[in-house]
Amino acid sequence: ETRVAPGGHAAVLAVNNLFRNLSIGLSLTLDAASGLEGAPIGGTGAATWANNTIADSGYSGLSLEIDAGAEATMTISSNLVVRSGGYGVGLADGLLGVVTLAGGHNGFFGNQLGDVQAPLTLTDSVVDDPLFVSGDDLHLRTHSPMLDAG
Repeated sequence: ETRVAPGGHAAVLAVNNLFRNLSIGLSLTLDAASGLEGAPIGGTGAATWANNTIADSGYSGLSLEIDAGAEATMTISSNLVVRSGGYGVGLADGLLGVVTLAGGHNGFFGNQLGDVQAPLTLTDSVVDDPLFVSGDDLHLRTHSPMLDAG
């Protein structure tokens, strides 16, 4: 969902979703000229990713791209990112703009290049096997370390 809030700032909100088997993962781009996801906001924006499961992406589960001259506030909390071909949360083309990253209590497991690409940091994350019911059923088992972790 992309919305333009009063005052001309755009916000992207992704909550309570399952993203699975994406060839390149999810990408969130902030451009200095056009803003977040193409909304006319003059290069500032906010994004919230919360309570999502991102599994089996071909590249990073969530890729952030912040162009030169752009500023973003991103909240990434209580997500589960597993078995990505890249990072759990990574940078698409480097970090050229300014990003304020908030949030925490995310779960990571089996991401090939690591969980969070530097210089990004996320606090209070759990790195452990989420103990899904099966490879096809991404419900958590009753003794999963991810239950009530965020």
